[in-house]
Amino acid sequence: TYTPVEGSESCVTCPAGFRCTFADQPPVPCSPGTYSLGGQHNCTVCPPGFGCPSASGTPSTCASGTYSTGGFQTCKQCPPNHQCASAAADPVPCDVA
Repeated sequence: TYTPVEGSESCVTCPAGFRCTFADQPPVPCSPGTYSLGGQHNCTVCPPGFGCPSASGTPSTCASGTYSTGGFQTCKQCPPNHQCASAAADPVPCDVA
């Protein structure tokens, strides 16, 4: 929570997409690749296997053929000649046979 103006009679809940680290300072927007659902002191880093296109929404699961090792706004496409068996891990080069 924070107080928007001096002399406030009540505290205000920190809005989604922002962090309210100090009660006497205004909310600060979450950085890209992080999110807050509201009422949080800090923004949360987007977890591996998910993208966070909106700082105020829940993380989105990476689709098949994409991946995220965490902290990304969007999931990345698996590059050519690589496999992405896990959406939460780096792509693995294909064996040359």
